[in-house]
Amino acid sequence: MKEQASIAEIKKEELVDLVNSLSFEDQEKITFNGSRYLLWLFTEEDMNTGDEHEKVFYSASTADRGCWDIYMLENLSDAEKKRSMFHEILECNLKDRGFDESLTHELALKAEEEVFGQR
Repeated sequence: MKEQASIAEIKKEELVDLVNSLSFEDQEKITFNGSRYLLWLFTEEDMNTGDEHEKVFYSASTADRGCWDIYMLENLSDAEKKRSMFHEILECNLKDRGFDESLTHELALKAEEEVFGQR
């Protein structure tokens, strides 16, 4: 089954070590498994548009081609930051590696729950 083979290719331990080493500072540069990321911290006021917003999300960087911007609410607990970064970094890396976009979130979620437990 393709999904099971895909899970086996995920470098979970390496990613856990990376996430544990992060300082979670604004504009922190991160590299994992050939993918590059830039962390952007924001406050609730920064994103308060009256609509619900995500606490952590990513987008292709507009400032650095081939890089992912990860946006994170700055007042998350350390545990939430680590869990969220694990998921976002992995999801983007799977996209960079050519995994089907419809599977990347599910694969990242499965790996995240294997490491951190059920949400």
